Amino acid sequence: MPKDEIKKWKQRSTKVLLEHPRVTLIEDIVELPDGKTTDYVYEKSGCDSVAVIAINDKGQILIEQEYSYPPDVIMWQLPGGGVELGESLEVAAKRELKEETGYSAKQVKYSGFFHVNNRRSAKKQHVFIATDLALGKQKLDLPEFIKPVWFSLAEVEQMIAGGQITNINLLAALQIARHKLL
Repeated sequence: MPKDEIKKWKQRSTKVLLEHPRVTLIEDIVELPDGKTTDYVYEKSGCDSVAVIAINDKGQILIEQEYSYPPDVIMWQLPGGGVELGESLEVAAKRELKEETGYSAKQVKYSGFFHVNNRRSAKKQHVFIATDLALGKQKLDLPEFIKPVWFSLAEVEQMIAGGQITNINLLAALQIARHKLL
């Protein structure tokens, strides 16, 4: 442990800035380790999410292409989404894969998790590898227009190196699952 130990902050007050079905923003007044206080805005934690790395019989990975509104770009991402209240992570992974790609997975294995935005949220994204796939029909949510595409791991790595893949969730999930993909 370092000589100067890192200490936690102390919450002094809290208030809701915005409450919406998709996001709740909170502002806390916190006391820092040096005794000074500051305001801190963050997203109230709701349900975690899942990311699914689907692998077919040829060893290819299923990556989706979808328009992302805030950055105003079409980007590559993994199938995934929010875990519903009372839903297990495994069930959420299978559901999201089926809804977004049409593929059902007989097998999903947990690989780990990462914090989605640790400076502004406590939410985690849990990474699963899905195999033994069967194609069905997509069941997209209202704002989703998703095109699933199969790539070899080498092609995905070339896309990352070439700057075509910039989605942090996809990059983090691949890194977590890398030892199982090689």
